[in-house]
Amino acid sequence: MGEAKRRKIAAAKGNPANVATLSDGWPLTNEQAFNEVSAFLQSRGIDGSRPGFHDSAAFLLAERSNPAVIDTVARIVEARPYSEAALKDAEVAIRVAAEAVRAAVEADGRPGRCVIASSVLSRFLDELGIWNYCAKATLTVTFPPDVSRSSRHFYAFDQGQFEAPHAVVVAPPFTIIDLTARHQAYDTRGMAEALPSAVMSKAFDPYQWTVSDIVAPAYPELRAGGRTGLERFMKARKPQMLRMMNALPGRQVTYEGGVLRYVITGVGGYAERLADLTAGANINDRSPLSIYSEDVLPRLTEWPALTERER
Repeated sequence: MGEAKRRKIAAAKGNPANVATLSDGWPLTNEQAFNEVSAFLQSRGIDGSRPGFHDSAAFLLAERSNPAVIDTVARIVEARPYSEAALKDAEVAIRVAAEAVRAAVEADGRPGRCVIASSVLSRFLDELGIWNYCAKATLTVTFPPDVSRSSRHFYAFDQGQFEAPHAVVVAPPFTIIDLTARHQAYDTRGMAEALPSAVMSKAFDPYQWTVSDIVAPAYPELRAGGRTGLERFMKARKPQMLRMMNALPGRQVTYEGGVLRYVITGVGGYAERLADLTAGANINDRSPLSIYSEDVLPRLTEWPALTERER
């Protein structure tokens, strides 16, 4: 990794550039943040050393008294160190699981399935014992110039009712997995067709968010004060969201002719485990469990046993 790139990433993570907390395999490793979050979990009797710790009785008890505890899942996933062998093993299974969800979403054909698709993928990875989290995120889409010179925004502050502006998965070695960027409601078919069928980026290209990424034009009063004014508003009204935006760096993915920019605003996903998901989580009239059993597991027969290597 070049020195300039290392400094850029370190700055985005809030680390001094001379602190060696980065690894070549996973660029977001942060020893200080990892130790802080681990100590927080231990103080509440939570063992955060294994994927899926958010399903433990101790975690659920702590979350009932403090909903912000869910944020530790994202912080642990991003900050912890990973061996090269673990990342290579995880990549194999992640690609298989992601392809199964992507194919189901494409066959379904309905737009706006980001929360369901990302939540289901996250539960697949939990089942496989792979570190991951489902992220609520804003998305700013810049299209190839011959498709559109206007960007498309999925804002955190916008009119209407929505669970999240967009949803993606972070699962090392992938800094972003977005299976539904193409499957949103766009002004023209060409906009959707210009986007990748799946975004699976192992690179980390940090992005510093602007107010125009976060707030829709329908709320000029929130845009008027710039970033400082918005942060002041969020500190008073949305403190948990602001903490996550500060703790987890924004990131962008370049594709042919355009850019996808993500700002992580929270942790999403299903509280229910895979076997307990209801029909509301179905994709293309198939239950997540059937997709997992029929499209994921058969392709992983040669994958190393989960207990054999560090995950």
